[in-house]
Amino acid sequence: MKVLESQKAALYETVHRSTLPLKAIADRVGLAPSTLSHMADENSPDSFPFKRLPALIAAADNRALLDYYEHIAHRVAIPLPVVPDGSAAQVELLAAAEAIGETIRIDRDSRADLKLTLKERAACVAAARRVMEAAQRYIASLDDEVTP
Repeated sequence: MKVLESQKAALYETVHRSTLPLKAIADRVGLAPSTLSHMADENSPDSFPFKRLPALIAAADNRALLDYYEHIAHRVAIPLPVVPDGSAAQVELLAAAEAIGETIRIDRDSRADLKLTLKERAACVAAARRVMEAAQRYIASLDDEVTP
């Protein structure tokens, strides 16, 4: 994945390279299409209002702006499944994703001082085992849902 080098470039990409037309995105964000396009122009001094960011993220299917923010924050986002029906497999998949995030946090915190103690190693291993257990529950729940 190529991360763009500026917030403006990422905003432009999100607004103009989405599969939704600019007007549809602008309507959902509550701006005129020309205003939104101008705000996304690299040479424009106008900035995109932060309070409208959630609406933009929900409206546009291009994630360049989110990718930019994740990159500068040294984070990775994992798209989580929407679980409207609460199927067991989807619930277990979400649990596995949450366990992965927790494992990454524990690992990061353990290495903050550039040393790994036995206690920190044990915490990392325990967290990784929770990921594996969640993945196994997910696989088992998929087996339960298979239609012959």
